[in-house]
Amino acid sequence: MYSKFRVVNKIMKLCKIPQNVRYNTLSLFINNNYVPTDVEAFSFLKSISSYPTGSSINEDRGISDKNKYNLSIIIPAYNADKFITECLDSISKQITTYRFQAIVVNDGSTDETLKIIEEFERKYPEIFKCITQENKGFSGARNTGLDYVSSEYLAFVDSDDIVSVDFVEMLLANAYKNSADIVEGSYQKVKENGHRQKALIHKNRNSVDPYDNLYGYPWGKVYRTELFNNVKFPEGFWYEDTVGMYRIWPKAKKVSTISSVIYYYRINNSGITFSSRGKKKAIDSVYVTKQLLEDCAELQEEITYSLYDFTLYQMAMNFHRIRLLDKEILVNAFSVMSKILDEYFPANKFNTKSQQLKIIQNSLRKRDYKMFVSYCLSM
Repeated sequence: MYSKFRVVNKIMKLCKIPQNVRYNTLSLFINNNYVPTDVEAFSFLKSISSYPTGSSINEDRGISDKNKYNLSIIIPAYNADKFITECLDSISKQITTYRFQAIVVNDGSTDETLKIIEEFERKYPEIFKCITQENKGFSGARNTGLDYVSSEYLAFVDSDDIVSVDFVEMLLANAYKNSADIVEGSYQKVKENGHRQKALIHKNRNSVDPYDNLYGYPWGKVYRTELFNNVKFPEGFWYEDTVGMYRIWPKAKKVSTISSVIYYYRINNSGITFSSRGKKKAIDSVYVTKQLLEDCAELQEEITYSLYDFTLYQMAMNFHRIRLLDKEILVNAFSVMSKILDEYFPANKFNTKSQQLKIIQNSLRKRDYKMFVSYCLSM
């Protein structure tokens, strides 16, 4: 749905036409729609794609041996034999003064992944710990890894990615120097053939707003372990990485960034970003937003203005993830998103100061589907 409008917007962007003009132009050709009640809409969406049963709430882990290592690196692995050797090799070559352990979770692989992990564990027993389980998906594998953490800080690395030789040293040196709860480094995308694209470089900053400065992936950073004490990745959902923005970032008192490229992210054409396009389960993007806010409310965690602005952005992201689905699905998803905003961010308490987000806010508050879609397409 709306593919031709995306093309038109792309052409206007190339012609350097301002967003407000693009938005007004697109709105001329998009019709408004009757928006069903949120109850009807939620029921309809669940008939299209079931609502997962997972939650981000976990019993307090209370890491008792967190000083055994300075860093635990959690690596979920499922049928990763094509690239995992390169990944684990980069971990084994770390040059650092810090004590670290790599917890590699074999998530029910049916290829040679387990054999490769066990070989690294045999060769580097002081570094690698292998855990094997039945397949539970990315969330389940990361959650298992979290249960084995015994360090002050933790990090996530995907099994097809690579870290720099100073990954541990650079991130932890900054974390300890600045007493930071999260430290994120710069990263570079790598194609499957090994070709490296232009790096995304941070500035060296000792204290930043995570919502304005961090990228949303769980990898490429270290976290103070206690941030995850009562948090887990919600199992059964796609887009489970969103847990970081709702349950982790708000609790971080100090966040730092460094300019050093410490992570190499491999572009995976079979990954969720690409494979989810046009799939009905992409509705999980709306579901996980709802679930994480429910979890925050249940735990009475603070709902901040930063989280509000992020949620407005997330609503636009939700639309883009499901935009290839039928219009009926999009309209019903819009109704549910409007309800989410009103329920967790009442209008008498939350009003964005961002001009870019104001149209998204107003369209959801007014339940104006045309305004919402036109603006999302113009982004």
